[in-house]
Amino acid sequence: MNNEEKILEILVQMQTNITDLKSGQAQMRADITELKSEQAQMRADITELKSEQAQMRADIADLRTDVTTLKS
Repeated sequence: MNNEEKILEILVQMQTNITDLKSGQAQMRADITELKSEQAQMRADITELKSEQAQMRADIADLRTDVTTLKS
């Protein structure tokens, strides 16, 4: 194998590696987008849970008031 063939082989391998890296980068970007979407959904779920928790606390306070009123 002469030097030109060796250089060509190296260049072909480099191009293959670059293509693989670009593919991997594209997949990582897609994964990041999906993670961001899931994170937004989790934040929405947490907000909903906090709202439900506040409502439950209000309901418990009302029940305590009702029980206190019934005892009187």
